[in-house]
Amino acid sequence: MSIEHAVEEAAEKGRRVHLLISTREHSYVHSRMCLRLGDFSVVNLQPLDNVRRLEMVQGRLSSEQVAAFEEQLSDVKDKHLECRVPFSSV
Repeated sequence: MSIEHAVEEAAEKGRRVHLLISTREHSYVHSRMCLRLGDFSVVNLQPLDNVRRLEMVQGRLSSEQVAAFEEQLSDVKDKHLECRVPFSSV
């Protein structure tokens, strides 16, 4: 189930959804060991493939914005190792 769907479903029922999304699993594990974030469950999210990523971006931005966003992603992936796999070029 997508995050957006979970949030919409909870809102319809008058509930709130709390999410913590991190690419730094070791920091999350450490926080849990220190008894922080105890109310959160662990869900292993997988990166989007290039087609799904592009569909998601195109669904939220105009075609002019998509090109600019793709350029920004390209710049970011060169600077941050954790961004290289999920945001490879289309």
